[in-house]
Amino acid sequence: MPLASPHKQPSRSQGFTLIELMITVVILSLLTLVAIPSYTQFVTKARRADGETLLLDMAARQERFYYDNSAFTQALTAIGYSADSNVNSPDGYYKASAVTATGCVATDYTGGECYVLKAVPQGDQSGDKNLFLTFSGEKWRDKDADSAFDSGEEWASN
Repeated sequence: MPLASPHKQPSRSQGFTLIELMITVVILSLLTLVAIPSYTQFVTKARRADGETLLLDMAARQERFYYDNSAFTQALTAIGYSADSNVNSPDGYYKASAVTATGCVATDYTGGECYVLKAVPQGDQSGDKNLFLTFSGEKWRDKDADSAFDSGEEWASN
């Protein structure tokens, strides 16, 4: 039987070295640099649905109004909203108005009247672009701020 030594061998402490901790911090920092912009872009795109929902609801109400009155209206109170402009979206990320309700040039539209609905981003969404919806079903996010529909600005491609 071996005799027990009166001196214990020093054991290696259980833990992390400073280098290991620094490498972990660097890796987490790099992941954060990649993840935060992607997450922010995802949230902006998800919140865009709030404005799209408002514009689609306004369009449906405009169509019902047209069915009853043979004309569209720029007065949003006439189609059930509490104000004629700057109507809040359900989650408050957009305010919408009827930009034009009459006088549109529309050769394919026998009534000669139309509407253009515009949703302007608000608050946390203010870095996004304006959304538009027309009587003919054109839906776009105005990337170049010209208030005109251009190829590549469709809601589905954003």
